Amino acid sequence: MKKNHQTLLLGALGLSAVLASVYAVNKLPIFASANSSGDVDVKVKVVNSNGIYISSIKDGQVMYDHLQEVEATYSDVWNIRYVLTYTKTGESVEFRKRTLADQGDPTVSGTDNYELSVKDHFGKFAFGTYILSAYNDANSMPSDTVSFVYKPYKIENTGEYDEETGNPIVEITTSPEVDKLAVMVTDLNGNEIYKKPVLVDTSVDIVTRYVVDLDGLDAKSGDYQIFGVTAYDRDDNPIDGIEQEGAGIDFEKVEPVPEIPNTGASSLFEEMNLTKADIMSALIVLFVASIFVAFSILKRTGRKSSEKR
Repeated sequence: MKKNHQTLLLGALGLSAVLASVYAVNKLPIFASANSSGDVDVKVKVVNSNGIYISSIKDGQVMYDHLQEVEATYSDVWNIRYVLTYTKTGESVEFRKRTLADQGDPTVSGTDNYELSVKDHFGKFAFGTYILSAYNDANSMPSDTVSFVYKPYKIENTGEYDEETGNPIVEITTSPEVDKLAVMVTDLNGNEIYKKPVLVDTSVDIVTRYVVDLDGLDAKSGDYQIFGVTAYDRDDNPIDGIEQEGAGIDFEKVEPVPEIPNTGASSLFEEMNLTKADIMSALIVLFVASIFVAFSILKRTGRKSSEKR
């Protein structure tokens, strides 16, 4: 009988400790971490005598706006001019032809700043690769040449996840000409997870955060990819001739935590406005006190038994 009492008492204490631990874990938020890295591009400015140098655009730079700020530094010249070539069609336009000083006068050095609009020269949907060349005086060869790419959109994996579902979050950067983007999600073998393209509204801002709903489709944990299928303008017309862009994503399914019957303690703690640290401290003190009381009872029971003998 004595052993049964002791077993029941210790069992009750053990159960209270387990419930306290589960309660504390259940209340903790789920955090996701992401690794990020930043690349620093360094371009050294070297201006030769009698030349012009485009300093604001890095060769191969990708842009998502038809407007581009251009800064060019010139040295010992009389005239400057620019030529923009659209490699998709081979068309070229000459613009911003300026006479800085008359022939025979002292040459001029300085900085030329202006706003280049791809749309003004080739239309608002002229996505692709461009070559910008700067000429000084009447030279047939450019003093400097840079290329850049004008794209309608890009999709990037942020490394962030929805806390409740584990769904990955991506960022979609779009040109002002793109108001909506239809996206698809597949596994790495090309099997479709989305049964049909999902339309994402990108009209509010340049960068749109989008939660990829894999949990709602009961997808398994693993690696997937998201990519654009069709871009639409503000009149909901599809934009032709756009290459698909995408990003790899990963998904870790969040398993539901079993609910613990509410005995009223949870509501009491919330009404008392206690922090998690306060609750954990109180539970530890309660656990230690329970052990002390249990040992006191066991000690007293043992003493009575020896007196009877």
